[in-house]
Amino acid sequence: MLTGVEPRRMGVAAALATVMIVPSLTQFALGSLAPLLTSEFHLTPSTFGLVTGTYYLAAAVLSPLLARWLYRLGTRRSLVVTVLVGWVGSLALAGSQALAAVLVSVFVAGAATAMANPATNVVISTLPRPHAALVGVKQSGVQAAALLAGAMLPAVAVGYGWRTAVLGCSVGFAIGLAVIMLVPAAPRTEEPAHETTGRLSREVHRLGVFAALMGCGMAASNVYLVLFAHQRVHLDIRLAGALLAVMGLVAVVARIVLTQVVERTRSPERAGIHMLRAMAVLAVGATVLIATAPWLGLAALWAGAAITGLSVASFNGIMMFVVIRTTEKEATARASGLVQGAFFAGMLVSPPVFGLLVDLAGDYAYGWGWAAVCLAVGAVVLPFRPPAPAA
Repeated sequence: MLTGVEPRRMGVAAALATVMIVPSLTQFALGSLAPLLTSEFHLTPSTFGLVTGTYYLAAAVLSPLLARWLYRLGTRRSLVVTVLVGWVGSLALAGSQALAAVLVSVFVAGAATAMANPATNVVISTLPRPHAALVGVKQSGVQAAALLAGAMLPAVAVGYGWRTAVLGCSVGFAIGLAVIMLVPAAPRTEEPAHETTGRLSREVHRLGVFAALMGCGMAASNVYLVLFAHQRVHLDIRLAGALLAVMGLVAVVARIVLTQVVERTRSPERAGIHMLRAMAVLAVGATVLIATAPWLGLAALWAGAAITGLSVASFNGIMMFVVIRTTEKEATARASGLVQGAFFAGMLVSPPVFGLLVDLAGDYAYGWGWAAVCLAVGAVVLPFRPPAPAA
C-alpha cells in the first residue's frame, strides 16, 4: 500500500501525517463529543452549528492569507508553528467554562488547521517526484484524527468527562512536535515577485468551488453524524462515536491508496478529476443512506458512514495531488491555500444551515437533504478539463 514511499521518505511521510492529525483532533473532538457539549452548554443543533462554524471560519479565512507567510517561514518552522497554535486551541477548549470561551478556543484551533495543508504541501513541493504516496499519507492524517477521536474520546468522556478527553489530545500535540525533526530543514525563502502578482488558472479556481461544495457535504458528517445517531437512532455515545471512527478508518486507507492509483494512470491529472467527480456522486448516496437510517435500520447508518469515508472524506487527498501536480513549486502554497480555504468556507456555511433546517423542521432529513444537494452540485461544477501539468 505504501510502495510509492521510498524508505528514506517514510519518516517525512509519517511526520507530515502527524502534523495533519494533531490540528484536526479538535475538529473531530467537537463532532464526537457533540451530545455532551450540546448538553452542558444547552445548545440547539443550529447553535452547535455556529460553534463548529467558528472553527471553520478561522480555517477558511486564514488558509489563503497564511499560505505566503508559511512559504517564507520555511518548512520546519511552519510545521512547529502549526502544531503549537493547535495545542493552544485544544487546551483552551478543555478549560472553557462558558460558550464565549469555547468560541475563542475553536477559532484558535481552526487557525492551526488553516496552516496545516499549506505548510505540509510546501514540504512536499521541495522534494523530488513521485508525490502521490507522500500526499496520500499526509492527507490521511486528517481522517486518522477522525478515527482516533471517534474511537477514543467518547469512551474517555463517559468515564472521566469531556474535558479530560480533550486534554488527552495533548499527547498527540507533543508527539507532533517531536516528529517534526524528521522533516529536512529548508532555508527561509522570499516568495518570488512573479508569484505574488501572478494569477492561478481558471481550473484551479473551479477546483476551489468544487472544494467548497464538498466541504458543505463533509461538514454534515463531521459535525452531526454522532449527534444524529445518538438523538434519532438512539445509539450510545460510544457506539455513535464509532461511526466517526469507521468513516475515518476507511478514509485513511482510501487517501493513501487512491492517490497512488491516480498517479499510475496515463494522465494522472485527468484521472484525478474523474475520480473526484465519482467521489461526489458516491457521497450523495452515502448521505441518503444516513438520512434514511431511522427507517432502514443500523445497516444503512454503518454503510453510509463507510461510503462517506470512501468518498467525501477522502477526496481531499486526490484534490491536493491534482493541485501539486498542476502548480509551479513557488505557487504551491498559494494554490493549496486557495483551494483549502474554499473547502473550509463550505464547512463554515454548512453546519449553521444544517442546524437551522433541523431546528425549523424538527427533522434531520432536511439537513441531510441540504448536504446531498451540495454534493450533487459539486459533481456538476467540477471542471471536465484538468489544469495543465506543471513544468
